[in-house]
Amino acid sequence: MAYKTTKKDFAEFKAECNRWIEYFGLIGWEVSYQIDTDNSCRGSCMADLDSGIVILGFGNEFAQTPDRFEIKRVAFHEVCELLLSPMRILGQSRYISEEEMGSQRHCVINILQNTIFKEKTK
Repeated sequence: MAYKTTKKDFAEFKAECNRWIEYFGLIGWEVSYQIDTDNSCRGSCMADLDSGIVILGFGNEFAQTPDRFEIKRVAFHEVCELLLSPMRILGQSRYISEEEMGSQRHCVINILQNTIFKEKTK
């Protein structure tokens, strides 16, 4: 039997997303949250590069009862989707220059240098 997520689960998902958004410095996005009701995934990320608006979704149903770690993992995954969204969006464009793609790659690399690299090389 499927597990229906709770308001507490959703609140934990949002809090964890916000933690990673802050960690990666993804402050240029206008973020909103929703409960996904299609039951096809545990989380989703719908980002629009032009408007800077993103909707992070949390599944309303899981196959099994998720523990706190699983909810946090879903949140981390969706924020990573947001981190890489500009490259995905550009990659779907019919015409893209190497300069545009290189700029987005370096944006992600700089974020990782300012967070993960900085922490792991102290």
